[in-house]
Amino acid sequence: IITDKHLEIIKQMKVPIVIVGQKVEGYPFVYHSDYEADYEMTNFLISNNHKNIAYIGTNAEDISGGINRKKGFIRCLQDKNLKFNKNLIKDANFSQKGGYERK
Repeated sequence: IITDKHLEIIKQMKVPIVIVGQKVEGYPFVYHSDYEADYEMTNFLISNNHKNIAYIGTNAEDISGGINRKKGFIRCLQDKNLKFNKNLIKDANFSQKGGYERK
């Protein structure tokens, strides 16, 4: 998540800047489609006969990791006629440790 502190530093930069991994209004940016990426990862698991798939992501404050990835995951399950178990969808902080704590 881009914070006010990040924006303050970015505004002070004296060189051209491109943001990677986040959309920041007013600056050029490059990022992948989190929705499609998660859809394809989920589809890969399903195509390998996995049916009881969990999702650990970030909260709704993070549009990419907290909203779009989750939407791709759920949409893929729906498209493959699989129910998603709400108990297998967890929010965690954006760290490896946070993911382990939510498993």
